[in-house]
Parts: sequence; C-alpha cells; structure tokens
Amino acid sequence: MKKFKNVFLAFFVTALTSLNLVLPAYAEETTAQAVDSAGFSVNVVGDGRVTLSSGDFTKSLSNGDIFNADYDEGTEIKIVSKSNENAVIDDITMNNNTIPGFTSGKKSFSFVYTTKTADANFSVTFKSKETQKIENSTADKTTSDQASVENEDSNTSEDISSNDESEDSSSEDGDKVRLVYQGKKKNLDSDLISAKYSNMYVLEYDSQDEADKAKSELKDKGKVDTEQVLSMDENTQSSTDVVSTKDIDTAINQADQKNVKDYSGKNVIALIDTGTDGSTVDAVSFVDGDTTDHQGHASKMIKAIRKQDSNAKILALKALDDNGNGTTASIVSAIQYAIDSHVSIINMSFSGLANDDTSLIEAKVKEAVKAGITVVASAGNNALDASNFVPANVSGVITVGACDEDGVVLSSSNYGDDVDWYVNASATSGAAATVSGMISKYGKVKEVKANVFSSKSVTGKTNELVNVTITGDNISVTDAGGSGGASGGGPANGSATVAWAIHDWNDDGFGLAMNTDGSYNYKAVLKVIGTTMNLDCNENYTVNGKNTKTTVVNALKAAVTECKANYQKYYGTADGFKPRIVAVGVSHGTIAVNGKPGQYNPSFYNNDEWYWNPVWTTVTKNLTLKHGNKEYTVDSAFHNGGSSLTHMATVDLANHSNLRIIVLDDTQPEPPIKKGKLSIKKTSANPAITDNNPCYSLQGAEYGVYKTEADAKANKNKVKTLTIGKYDNSEKNKDWSNEVELDEGTYYVKETKNPKGYALNNSVVKVTIKANENSWIGTNGEFKDYPQSDPVSVVLGKVDKETNKNKPQGSASLAGAEFTVKYYKGLYDEDPAKSGQTPDRSWVLKTNENGFTYLDSKYKVSGDDFYYNGSSAPTLPVGTITIQESKAPTGYFINSEVFVKKITTSGNAERVETFNMPTVNEKVIKFDIKKVQAGTSTPVAGAVFLHTLPDGSTKELTTNGSGEITITGLASGTHKIKEIKSPDGYQLNPNEVVFNVASGTGKITFTSGTNSLIAQGTKDSGDGYATFGEKVNPFNLKITKTNEHGKVLKGAEFTLYSDEECEKVVDTQTSDEKGLLTFKNLDVEKTYYFKETKAPQGYRIPVDENGKAYVHSVYVKATPQTNTFEFTVDGTKYDTSKTTGNVRLEGTKNDRVVAVDITNKTTQLLPETGSNGTIILVALGLGVLGLAYVASKRKKQTPDEESK
Repeated sequence: MKKFKNVFLAFFVTALTSLNLVLPAYAEETTAQAVDSAGFSVNVVGDGRVTLSSGDFTKSLSNGDIFNADYDEGTEIKIVSKSNENAVIDDITMNNNTIPGFTSGKKSFSFVYTTKTADANFSVTFKSKETQKIENSTADKTTSDQASVENEDSNTSEDISSNDESEDSSSEDGDKVRLVYQGKKKNLDSDLISAKYSNMYVLEYDSQDEADKAKSELKDKGKVDTEQVLSMDENTQSSTDVVSTKDIDTAINQADQKNVKDYSGKNVIALIDTGTDGSTVDAVSFVDGDTTDHQGHASKMIKAIRKQDSNAKILALKALDDNGNGTTASIVSAIQYAIDSHVSIINMSFSGLANDDTSLIEAKVKEAVKAGITVVASAGNNALDASNFVPANVSGVITVGACDEDGVVLSSSNYGDDVDWYVNASATSGAAATVSGMISKYGKVKEVKANVFSSKSVTGKTNELVNVTITGDNISVTDAGGSGGASGGGPANGSATVAWAIHDWNDDGFGLAMNTDGSYNYKAVLKVIGTTMNLDCNENYTVNGKNTKTTVVNALKAAVTECKANYQKYYGTADGFKPRIVAVGVSHGTIAVNGKPGQYNPSFYNNDEWYWNPVWTTVTKNLTLKHGNKEYTVDSAFHNGGSSLTHMATVDLANHSNLRIIVLDDTQPEPPIKKGKLSIKKTSANPAITDNNPCYSLQGAEYGVYKTEADAKANKNKVKTLTIGKYDNSEKNKDWSNEVELDEGTYYVKETKNPKGYALNNSVVKVTIKANENSWIGTNGEFKDYPQSDPVSVVLGKVDKETNKNKPQGSASLAGAEFTVKYYKGLYDEDPAKSGQTPDRSWVLKTNENGFTYLDSKYKVSGDDFYYNGSSAPTLPVGTITIQESKAPTGYFINSEVFVKKITTSGNAERVETFNMPTVNEKVIKFDIKKVQAGTSTPVAGAVFLHTLPDGSTKELTTNGSGEITITGLASGTHKIKEIKSPDGYQLNPNEVVFNVASGTGKITFTSGTNSLIAQGTKDSGDGYATFGEKVNPFNLKITKTNEHGKVLKGAEFTLYSDEECEKVVDTQTSDEKGLLTFKNLDVEKTYYFKETKAPQGYRIPVDENGKAYVHSVYVKATPQTNTFEFTVDGTKYDTSKTTGNVRLEGTKNDRVVAVDITNKTTQLLPETGSNGTIILVALGLGVLGLAYVASKRKKQTPDEESK
C-alpha cells in the first residue's frame, strides 16, 4: 500500500506541473491583446495642396478638403504640403498646436507622422504673399506657443519626422536664370552645371544678362534653350506652375547614373508623365526622388492605355512633378531615356507653347521618331491650333485631340492640321493614351466611330477671333463667335461706353507674336505705351486735360507698329498679323499736375483723369461676360497662366502713370502699291523613277518667296508661300502652285518643304514680278526636285544556314547563286504578286564567292536596265522590291522564300538608306551513309566506301565509330557510293547506290534499286541517305572422330541438316585420315543439326537407348564490332574464352571455327565406331583358341600317361 501511495503522489505532482506549464501558454495564444487604433484627420485651408501617402495609399487635398480615417498604432503617414504660386504655408498644426520644426512663410514642407493611440487632427493653412504680414508680437507669440507645444507634449516631435523643403520653392530657386544645353561639355564652365543627362546640361546664371550672353555664345556650339515649363493636358489644369529646380536637378543627375534597360522588340510604351501606379515594368523619376504618381494623372493614362491593351507593358518616366508640371530638362532627359531603352512607343500627354526656346524638346522628339519609335502626343486643351504647341506640332508625331461621341471637337481641345486623330475623351491627355494603347494592341490606329475619329471625320473646328476697334470716342468690341473670345461692356456716366474683352484663343497679343528676346508682346506694348504716354501726358497736360483719349490712341498706334515689327522678325513675314484686344481698363488714378506726377485732385473733376477712373471701378469691376459655356470676370486668369485683367491693370502696369487702355488695332492705311501675280510649276528631275509611281508626288511641296537672296538662303523674312497643287483642282494643273499677289519687283524663291518622295532642293531661283502681270514660271525645269532613292551597294548576302557565316561547308560554294529581284511602284507589306501586281522592272543577279550580290552590271545575269540617281549610280527608288532565289549555288538547296523589302523616304536628301539587306540562309546539301550489321541496328565502324563524283573523281570514305559518313556540299550531277572494304568479321556489301543532284535546286533522285541489304531515300530536309546492311562472315564446323583411345578414325560420314528432324540436308562430309571433317561457310544466327550417317569400316554408328543415331546441334551468334562470338553446341553456350576441350573455338575474328571432338564407347556385340569392343573380342577369341589347344592335347595322351 505504501508503495502505491508513493507512486500516486509522484504522478499527481507531475500532472500539476504539466498543467502549470501548458495553461498559461494557451491563454496567451487565445487572448492576445488587440492593436490599438486612433483617429487621423487633415483639414486644408487656402491656396495650396496637401498630399498624404502611406504604403500604397495616396490622397491629394486642396482648399476646403477634409480627410478622416482610423489607423493602427505605429502607421507611418507622409504629409507633403505645397503652396501655389502666389501663396505660402501660413501654419501646420496638430491638435491646434504648430508642429515642431515648422515656421511660417515656406513654399513647401513635408514630414512623416507615426500614429499613436490618441487622435491626431492636422490643419494646413495657406495664405497669399501679399497678406503675409506678421507683427513682432504675433511672431513672439507663435514662438512662445510653439515652445509651449513642445513642452506640453514631448512625444509629438518623436511622432513627426520633418523634411523642410522650403528651398524647393519654384523655378525661382536662388533666383537663378537657367539654360538647357545639348552639346560637348568642353564648351561649358563646369561651375555653372547644375545637372546633366547624357550630353544635355542644365546651366544656372546669376542674372538674365549673363544667361543671354552665354546663350548667344553657345547657340553655334550646340542646341541651347532657356528652360521652359510644360504641363499635363487636362481640362483641370495644375493649381500652380511652380517647379522645384533643385529636386529636378538631383533627379536628373541620379537618372544619369542609372543603367538603362533594353526593351528592343518588347513593345514597351514609355509613358512620360507624373509617375507610376506600381503596375509598370519599371519607373524612373526626372523631377524628384519618388517615382510614385501622387498627382494621379499618370495613373489615368495607364488605365486608358490598358483599356485598349490589357497586356500593355509600360515604362513610367516621371518628367512632370506632383503639380503636373515639368521643365525642358526633365522632359528632354526622359525622352532620351526612352530612346536609349529602345521602347516601341512614347506617350506624351502634356504640352507647352512652341517658341524659340522649345527647340531642344522638338529636336529630341524628332530624334525619337527617327529612331523608329512611334511618338503619340496630346494636342492640348487650349482651344487653339495645335501647331502652336510642343510636342503636338512636331513632324512625325501622332497628335491626338478630344471630341464627343458624335465626332464634334470639344471646345477645349486644340485642333488644326497637326492633329491626326480625335478620341471621345474628356481631355486630350486621355485621348492620346487611348491611341497609344490601340497602337500597342493592333500596331496601328483604327477609326472606330463613337470612339476614335480621323481628322477628316470630325466637325466643330474653328479659329474665329475677337476683334476690337476704336471708333471715334467709343471703343467697340465684336465677339466673332470664336472658341476663345469673350466680350462685354457697360455704360459709363451717360453716353460714353467702356468695353473690355478676355481673349483666350491664342497669345497673339501676349504670346505668339513674341519679341526677338522671347518676351511676350504685352511687354513690348508696355514698353512703348509706358514711355510714350508718360512723355506725352506729362508734356501735353493742361488744366482742361481733355487730350488723354487722343494720347492713348496715338500711343497704341505706336505699340501696334512695334508689335508688328516684332511679329515680322519672329515669323519672317507680316502676313497674318492681326493685333487683337486683350484688355480695356484703367490702372492707377495718378495724374500730372504742373508737369509732375501726383495724386487725384478733386479740382480736376471734369477732366479725363477723373472720368476714366470711375469707369474702371464702377462699371467693369463686377462685369460678368459669357461666351459659349464659359463665364468670365475681370479676375479670370488667362489660359496660359498669365495674369487676370485686374492683376495686369493693377500690378503688371501699375507703375505706368496715365495708362488707360491696352488695345491693339492695325487700322493704319497704307499707300497703294503696284502688284503682280506669281505661280510656279514643279517637275521631277528623274521621270523614269517617278512617273506613275504612287510613292512620289509633287503636290504639297512648299516654296518661300523672299525679298533678298540672303533671306532666301537663311530662310528668314518670308513674304509669301507657294504650295504645289493648290492652283486649282484640275489634273492638268496639279503640278502648279497657288497664285500669290506680290508687289512689283524682284524676289527669290526657294523650296522650304519637299514633297512626298523627293529631296529638298536648296537652290534659289530669282523671279521678277511686273505690275498687273501673271508670272508663270517652271515650264523649263526651274523648280525641279530629285526623287529620293537608295543607291544600295549590297542587295543581299548569303550565309550557310548551319554556321550562320558566309563560308561554305564541304565542297559547297556560295558563288553562282542567282536571285530574281523585282521592283514594284508602291509600298506593300507582302509580295505584290499575290495581289496581281506587275513589277515595273526586274533583274537576275548572281552572288560572288562570299555570297554577296550587288546592284551592279558585273553581277547582273539578265533583266531590265537599272534605275540611276542624280549621280548616275544604280539605285532603288522608293517602293517595294521582292527577292527570290532562282538558282542555288553548288552544294546547296534552293531557298524558295520571297523576301519583301520596302524602300521608304527619310529626311530631305536625295540619298536615303532605308533598304534593309536580307540575309538569305542557304541549306547545304548533305548525304548520309550508315553502315549497320545486317538484321540489327548495330553500327559498323571502319567500313570503307568509294564515292565517285560527277566529274569522275573518287574519294574513299570510312565510317566513324557510329558507323556513319556525312558528305557535305554535293555538287550537281550523278554520284555513286559503293563499299570497297569491310571490317574484320563482316562480308563486303556488293550493292552500289547511285543518285543525282539536280542543278539549280539541289533535289536528290535515286537511279539505283533497293534490297534487303540496302535502304535509300531523302529526308524531310531534302538531304539524301543510304543504309548498308553488313552480313557477318560465315563460320566453319570442324568435327574430329576418335575412339576411346584417342585414335582418329577415317571414313566416318556425317550429314548436316537445317532442321531438327534431319530431313533437309545441307551438306555431307567424311573424316579423313586425321579423323577430321569440316562443314564450311555456315550462317550465323541459324541452328544446324548433324549426325553420323556412315561408320568407318569395322565400326557401326552409335545409337541411343532407342536404337537411334545420336543427333548433335550447333548455333552461332556474332557481333564482330564488339568482338562478340557466342556458340551453342548440344544446348551448352560458349564464348570466345572457350578455346580448349572437346568443344572449343578456333580460328580468327575474320575466320571463326567451331571444333567438336566425338568419341564412341564399347557396349555392343559388334564394336561401335570408335569403341574398345574389338580388343575384347580378339581377347576372347584367343582364349577360346587356348582352351581348344589344351583340350586337343588331353585327347592325345596315352592311357599310361593318364595313369601317371
């Protein structure tokens, strides 16, 4: 019992201990404490934007937006605040306290907040620069409050990790003037370089004068532009055009160190936009250190692309910042990266005004097009002609506008001849992305009504303008119903009328008609008006002061004259110059008293100074104007981001006393000039190439008309444009230009745009215009163009298909192949012959020893005359050629593939290099010989064959270890193959294989027959083969006949049978005096039977217990290649090791002998052949004789003897 108790207590204690270990652990697993969460909110007030990001989440907030969410403790949230152009960040608070590290007045500020268990309520406040006035007491209080916050909650600073971005305010960083240069670094001062990508450099200067001087020096050493800002093409434009040049420079420098991936042939789209949504194959930033699309624009573009091609591969190149803006440097770098990556498509859904400082962007886009990349660009959302914007206006770019489902161009979309397609979209950026996706999917753009429209299928394009004139004492405004004009007016103290207009169709007043220094025209107007009016008003002012209106009009006329001169310098002609009103209004109310500027004086109540000021403040201040679906007020901003009317009147022109009206009206009369007319005819310099060839057309060629030869050579100051094919619509006049009217005098004409398929002719032609006469010039070839063509040298190259080299194998040759080359007028993607087209010319060309053929008479076998270019060299015109082998060279099969190659236009020169030489793979002719042991697949090495060639020469060939021989590069003609020596152990195959190789095609045909020992034919590849079966040498069966004492017996006869019943006799042999007999030339792998059929003299045939003669068997299996020889005698198997005994192997590998010794025993009354019975019988006989002798002796004894 005691023992039981002890055991029980031990078990109980152990159980409790185990329970104590398990239960707490189980409780921890099942009652784990939940992670705390807390509220998080952000409120935005004022002119700026706040971006929130955490993990994959991104949210953008602007004025009035409030964001609320709950986050788990420990979540990191990045908060980026950026003010718009005329604002700064006033305060950033958390739970009503300014966050640590922030001071008011910054343009941007970012920090990371790590959530805790308590709620965090952030507020970001922006304020305009003008209202940022902080009293010292307020500043002190802010500092005090901030310190109080830090003391009050010391954990706050730990939760917030700030990144002060106040230096990244805009392109005004450090008030530097920036140039972008592409060229050699040796031409630059390294200290001025702030960023580089490839051979593009960003340069910063302290002043405009320094930058202008450097720009003038660099323009002849490369391409140089003043840095521009370009923006995404959305109807809702970015809230600011501020960019951080510091961030851009850093990003560009980092990208320059990045290894560029090669996307050749992978159909990758380079999306140059605001970043990536995380689904792209890669992403590179050129504006900041973050490739993520915080703006959201790029993400929309990605969706639009993948709506067309769900499998589209996109490379995100972030060249626009989180405001949707980019610069010349970021965009040029991104395009270069796309070119270096060998992408297939570039999508650019952004734009900027084209001017002298967009040449770098235009050139880089053209470089991409020249590299074979399909470039797609949005037309822009300015309701203007797209020709005024880059990259939409660059030649070779597929430009896309926006329309509705009925094909009506959106009022916001740009339009014009540069727009190729219109897409049903809310803005042109998404329209461009749609086209990129379609090209990615289908390789081209397809017109799908209600979605995609060609430029010919849309309606609603307009470029009407708002015209304003000054008539008498009134200023009248006419709204011509254009896409961007707006106007209005109102009474002003009775009969006088004051009107004003917002003109947003283009920048003729402010932008396009730029000064030579690149400034907007309003600066030129400001310069003239400001100077003239101040002088006139101050000098001519009287107490009655009624001359203000006249002074304004005169000043404006002077402004018109200068603007017109600027326009002509920029465009090379005054054609199309129509100055337009931009604003009507009054600026300051200062007047001149006694010749000195002063404040308003009530004593001059009735003068013009008093009159115009109330007009501005009481009439136009609250005037609302409507045009189409748009509504304007005096505070509406110009489309290009410029000032509003109010801002321009009160700020831009504030320092110019007496400025009242900004009106441009070119109504100055001009004296009558005697005029004549000019039309020119264009001709082809090489009709043999161009006649009836759709690849060439003279229509569309453009010529400039200039007043001086120097202007013509420099392509400047063009006065008229002549376009071939614009005379009328008749066929007979299709090569004549439009008729232009010119002042009487001498002019110089030069081609400025080459027509389809022709080179640009830079010759200058002098023409004389006579008054009241029509000058028709060109019938004598004065304006002829040379057609573009490709003077190819090498038409094609042949290589061996297996080696991929232009070196033949074996006895083959690459020389002497003949190819038929056909030229078709027109561009075709497949063999024109399939559609029934007839070639214009064709030639048969032969190859040299290296497999090349040339467009040269030396290589022409037959055919038409070659085409020749202006240098009298053989050439291929623009069009399509087909190349097909018509005769194969020696040792090769003919290649029947038809190669289709297009020669296309490129550039402006006569010589183009667009023909891509085909490489023709030649399949060498082979003949395979295989030697195997007959009846098996065992290869036989060492067999020697004699190859008789078509020319009668012979070659000995020996099978390799695999029993094979390959003859490469067979000449055309008859070939013979026969075995002349077999390896040991095998019989010689007597058969001969005879085949023919056809000349020109290499086709193999056999003239020899087949049997059980030979197989022949051709493979799917066309190669020939012959398999020779090799019989094994026969063996001999040797029998030695002896008796039991080893005595050889002569005269024993044995018969050999092929069947077990011993009915089919093969051979009969009799032993000689040596007791030997041999059965010769017996086949292997066949069972033979043999028995004694006649005993030697004095012997009988041995028999078994049934009285039948003994029957023996023999079977042999041999593989000489492996030295294998197996033989079976009477059911027992032996191999080559059995060389002794009654059964053994004799002879050599080439002459095998199976030897068998047969011995008989004595067991019969008469001796069996070879037994000892004879000796016994003789002994018995002798014994009998002895007994008989004894008996006879006894009979002869006498009785006396017997009694003895």
